[in-house]
Amino acid sequence: MHKSVLVALSGGIDSSVAAFLLRKEGYKVVGIHFIFFPEETDQQNTLNTISDSLDIPVIRYDARELFSHEVIDYFIRYHLSGLTPGPCSYCNPNVKYRLLLQMANKYKIPNIATGHYIQLKKKRGKIRIYKGINPEKDQSYYLWGLNHHILDKLITPLGTYDKKKVIEIAATCGLDFLAQKKESSGLCFAKGKAFEKVLKEYIPDLEKKIKSGDIINKKGEKIGRHKGYIYYTIGQKRGLEMDVMENLCVVKIDATRNTLIVDRWESLFSREFSIADTHFINHADLNNAAGTQVKIRGFGLNPPGNCHLDFSNKYTRVYLDEPAWALAPGQPAVFYSDDLLLGGGIII
Repeated sequence: MHKSVLVALSGGIDSSVAAFLLRKEGYKVVGIHFIFFPEETDQQNTLNTISDSLDIPVIRYDARELFSHEVIDYFIRYHLSGLTPGPCSYCNPNVKYRLLLQMANKYKIPNIATGHYIQLKKKRGKIRIYKGINPEKDQSYYLWGLNHHILDKLITPLGTYDKKKVIEIAATCGLDFLAQKKESSGLCFAKGKAFEKVLKEYIPDLEKKIKSGDIINKKGEKIGRHKGYIYYTIGQKRGLEMDVMENLCVVKIDATRNTLIVDRWESLFSREFSIADTHFINHADLNNAAGTQVKIRGFGLNPPGNCHLDFSNKYTRVYLDEPAWALAPGQPAVFYSDDLLLGGGIII
């Protein structure tokens, strides 16, 4: 009897090659495509071609309502609160992988798979997530919220491949045309639109709900105006109308008063912060780690740095060896021990 696996197919080259590799290994592969937005004809045709080329069935599952209720609402709720959300880190454990596991259980398929560039290894009897071998393609940052119900069934064939090799493999199975498709980046539901336009599209009557407001300095003095707090994030300089710029940027967002607080950019360096909604994949790894590094993306684009964690209070406290810049509440902070993903939390 063949081993079977349910592979999440986006219609792109990575998930398609993952399905091919698993079929080559002897798995009975079933593809599933989650519909998060109204499907376009070219996407339907692409999935049909993938199905024919790999000789696998592809299930289409309409997940638009769930995606809207979970991910879009999360995106809206955080922005209306003056926070800077990371929807991808929220979507993976709460929508994409959750759905994949549910559908595998429904069809009695014991394994699930995706085209993410991560490695899975067993250590002390438990599955761990490690970075993919290609640093430029590693996607572990977005998967810190996955639990063992998912990891115990998950296969990720691309963790030991780089993109060049994936493109070469696609050419061998008639899927080289997928290499010509533009790779997705940023918010999937933005579809390349400007951030302000995305907000207006998903928040009805946004311009009526949120008007322009005051910009104040650290002394509380009004020094300018902004077009609405929701359009800004920590560290931003663009779009501020002030009497004197003085290399000022947003250091705090007060959603209740529709006010931006600004200060000099160097005031945004911080050596400590707190996180909530923490999830650590294996708590034992925190005790056994030789050192812990934190990765914080967002506006500051901070490089990974060493840190230590304090769990003694309600919210986990993070102490950095080197200061990070422009930590935005709402963004994830993700922790590693070398290439081992430890977990993460949301900056507050």
